[in-house]
Amino acid sequence: MFDPLHLKDEQTTRVKASKKAVISIMKEVMRAEGTNIILQESTQSFLRKFLRRDLKKYNYEIYSIFLDVELKDAIKRDIKRGKPTMNINKRNLPSHEWKKRGNQPKRKDFIINTSYQNINEIVNSILKHIKEKRKRHTKEHLIRRSW
Repeated sequence: MFDPLHLKDEQTTRVKASKKAVISIMKEVMRAEGTNIILQESTQSFLRKFLRRDLKKYNYEIYSIFLDVELKDAIKRDIKRGKPTMNINKRNLPSHEWKKRGNQPKRKDFIINTSYQNINEIVNSILKHIKEKRKRHTKEHLIRRSW
C-alpha cells in the first residue's frame, strides 16, 4: 500500500498509520461492544495514553501477556511455519541477546513460557490470569484458524 507513494521514511509512516488505526478501532469497539479485546504488540502505556477516557468510562482493564519461548523452540517453529516470519535462525544471536529484543515485561505483566505448553494450556492459563471462563465465540464459524 505504501510502496507507490515513495515516502521518505516509509517505516515511520507505517508505524504511525497503524497506531492511529488501532486506536480508532479500539475506541469504536469499546463504545459499541463492551466486550473483551485482545491486541497484539501494544504496550499498556501506549493504550493508556490514547484510550484513557474510554478505559475509565467503560471500566476496561489492560493485561499485558508475554508469550515466551526458548530460542531453540522458536527456531524450530520458525522453520516449521514454512514462512519464517522472524528469521531467527539467520540472526545467530545468543539466547540472552534474542530475549532483549522487543518490549520487555514489566513487574505486573504475565509471562507464559510456551515451549512446554500446547495452545489450549496457554489459553487456559491466560483465562485463569484474567479471571475469565472459557466461552464459545458467537461467530466461531467465521473465525479463520491461522495456526
